[in-house]
Amino acid sequence: DRLISGYDLYRFFWHPALLRLSLFACLFGAMALTVYR
Repeated sequence: DRLISGYDLYRFFWHPALLRLSLFACLFGAMALTVYR
């Protein structure tokens, strides 16, 4: 969160909470794929 706000990337997205949720879902999905393979 500090990295995204530090580079001011929130201004490119409609809602900051949706950006955080989608990043969490992508990271969690990538970790789950590596564990279950």
